[in-house]
Amino acid sequence: MAETLVASTTFSRKKLSGKNALSRMNQLVLAHREKNKEVALLSGVAEDVTERDLLLDELVELLDDTKRVQESKKEEEQKKRQRDEEAFLTARRAAMERLGQSSTEEGRSRLKNHMRIAQLTSAMLKMKELDIKARREEREEERRDRARERAEERSTKLNFALKTTSVLLSC
Repeated sequence: MAETLVASTTFSRKKLSGKNALSRMNQLVLAHREKNKEVALLSGVAEDVTERDLLLDELVELLDDTKRVQESKKEEEQKKRQRDEEAFLTARRAAMERLGQSSTEEGRSRLKNHMRIAQLTSAMLKMKELDIKARREEREEERRDRARERAEERSTKLNFALKTTSVLLSC
């Protein structure tokens, strides 16, 4: 705002900081609001409205609108946070209830759970062993393929060498 004022040809001051401009604007707005309160109390008295008063009225309206928009945004954010928190608490309650139900079932059948865990562990070990075996077989197959490729490469080189020597000998 201060830069705009200083850049204007109609503005007489050449040096103005943003802090000073904001302070002066706040003083003008506050004085205008107080004047409006006094005028509202005086009924039936003719009021002289100047261009300055009209501009300050517009400025006050803009400031009030901005304040309302900011407050409504804050309220919306607060409502959203509250909805999120309620959803979290509902999900938490449901999870706690499920945990409570499962813990009572566990109390009844701890032996069954231990057996299930043992079965799962042994099944996981078997799966791991099968996986290791499959990887080992895959690597062995890759080794065989590479050995086969090397042998083919040697034979093609040998055939090429034989052909070139036979061609050279025939010449």
